[in-house]
Amino acid sequence: MLQPSNTNLHNVLKQNSSVRVDSGCYVEYNMNMLTNLTSSSITGPAYKTFDNGRQPFKKLFPIETIIKPFRPNGAGIKYAIFGDMTSGDYRNPTSIDYNLNYRYYYPGLDTYYKYWVSNIGEGGTIAITYPKTIIANKIVLKFEISHATPGTWTIYGTPAGGSEVTLLSGTSSDIPAFGSGVYNAGVLTIYYTGSAWTTNASLHNPDAYVSLTSIKTTFAGVSSKFIGVIEFAPIWVKDISSNVVDFSISKTSSSTSEGQLPIGMVTANSLSLNINSYNSTSMDILNYDRDNSFTFNANKIYMYKQIQLKPYFKIYHSNGAYGSGSDKYDRIDQGIFYVDSWETSEFNDVSITALDAAKILQETIPPTILCENYSATAIFRRLLDNIGFTSYKFNTISNDQSIISPNYWWSDDNKTVWQCIQELCTDTQMLATVDENGILQFYSRDYLYTTRSDVWEFTSETHNGILPNIVSLNKKDVASANQVVVRWRSAVTSNYERNSDIIWKSDPTLLTAAGLVLDLNSTDVSTYDSNGNATLSKYVYLEPITSNLYENQQALYSFNGYLVIEDEIIEYDAIQYQYNALDNSGINTVDIKSASDLFKYRGLAKVGSENFKPTGAYRIKTRGAFGTGPVSGNPGYPHRAGTDAQLNSWTVKEVVFKN
Repeated sequence: MLQPSNTNLHNVLKQNSSVRVDSGCYVEYNMNMLTNLTSSSITGPAYKTFDNGRQPFKKLFPIETIIKPFRPNGAGIKYAIFGDMTSGDYRNPTSIDYNLNYRYYYPGLDTYYKYWVSNIGEGGTIAITYPKTIIANKIVLKFEISHATPGTWTIYGTPAGGSEVTLLSGTSSDIPAFGSGVYNAGVLTIYYTGSAWTTNASLHNPDAYVSLTSIKTTFAGVSSKFIGVIEFAPIWVKDISSNVVDFSISKTSSSTSEGQLPIGMVTANSLSLNINSYNSTSMDILNYDRDNSFTFNANKIYMYKQIQLKPYFKIYHSNGAYGSGSDKYDRIDQGIFYVDSWETSEFNDVSITALDAAKILQETIPPTILCENYSATAIFRRLLDNIGFTSYKFNTISNDQSIISPNYWWSDDNKTVWQCIQELCTDTQMLATVDENGILQFYSRDYLYTTRSDVWEFTSETHNGILPNIVSLNKKDVASANQVVVRWRSAVTSNYERNSDIIWKSDPTLLTAAGLVLDLNSTDVSTYDSNGNATLSKYVYLEPITSNLYENQQALYSFNGYLVIEDEIIEYDAIQYQYNALDNSGINTVDIKSASDLFKYRGLAKVGSENFKPTGAYRIKTRGAFGTGPVSGNPGYPHRAGTDAQLNSWTVKEVVFKN
């Protein structure tokens, strides 16, 4: 993606008719995933034994978790531990926003995502021994800094056939802290330059590597705090740009452009990459075998499920950030993809298909979750945190009206996490897509329809030095106004008589009886502006004798409809509710026009039906609908509540019977 701040690159593309472009790709191999590691391969500090002789941390925070694949890309999930909970750690889990850098949960034996923690106030030493020699030029050590950040750290390595050596040492300043737009908080990464190790990513040399048989880290403790470790992994990064024939990337946010809704089924971005090797003496592209007898060769390209591919474009210009002289260029990363499948020809050509981070979610079954009165964003947050997926962001606006809060939502273990996200996105009209940095971006409906500044200008003629960039324009009108969607349900029983079976049944029509609570004057009718917003609201006050589905509150079933009072039909378009605000701002009164509004304000209210209930008022849109009004000039009849008005309309006459 072109960053808006890179004006030099923008000018190159806008002001030149000929631009030198090249393509490339990096492949990353996580050695923890490519070797047969077991629990005996990793050693760490002894678990604390409590007075009852038990070691609960051994099951709640097992050290084996730090070598598992698909670990979180950064800190942000904090499990509650006695002695490490402070005031302000907790936020309302049902709210739309969660204004804290990390989320707070309780650990359990059945928790899907786990990490390791040290003994309180102590540091530790963790070592991983590999069953065969590995190669690496990058090492990642991830800390869960919601507990604490170690003051010092050191990473060691044991070269093949040699003794343990120190690779690099440092302090807490090398570990990224929490912050706005920071998705790698707590992730310490060191890179091999070809002669030494550094934390400076720009000095990384993908063509160089070291051979190791083990890695080890030591880190200092923090008084009265735990040190959490998410992952410790050596990685081999290989530049395969010289083997790339071509690649194409499909970046889609919806499965169809012709649907009835603003979005369709959200989809994963996909990469199609073709690579080859015309070395006549040996096969340079091999299928990897995890067997311990399989030896790594840095001159080979290994194909294996789930390895990472990072394609990019090079755009050459004189102000480029990389290279030198006439070969200076800017690198435009195109995303992070995970290999899904590949095909190899007899000539050693390989066609690879890879998907973005959605692939991980497509292959993960959600844990058992039940959410009551959670906002849609809170459901996404809890679902992703429970599987250890921290790379996500919600794009909403202030006072977002499109975020709903279902009464109940629960996970289905017959579906994947991605299917759960798809269904909830469709119901809430949200968009979910993975960007080029591997971040799962959620966009609310209100955000999508909010006016924002342009980041790119399309022109058909030269203007202010900008060359025309519209090559062709194809406009397609989708006449959605003329489309009709019929939601139908098939008949339950079959009819074998002469008449054919019915193919559609209408939804049930709801009829409710209610009594008028307050008098309704003939002039009581709401007024609206040109946008359909009520500028003056008038209500009819009713007390139904039936209850609806929402916490058994006394209210009509429909948020809009028609009322028949005597011989007048009145149209209403909203139900008035009162709620006791979760932020302690007091009692608020709102007009609710749909189930989405209902779920939204339920999420803003305190728990309990007494804190969220209808007032019995229904906003009047039209008086005398369907020509049922009284004489011309009067919008409606006056209607009186109670029995007094009816009795007063009667004339009392005394009747005396003679003998």
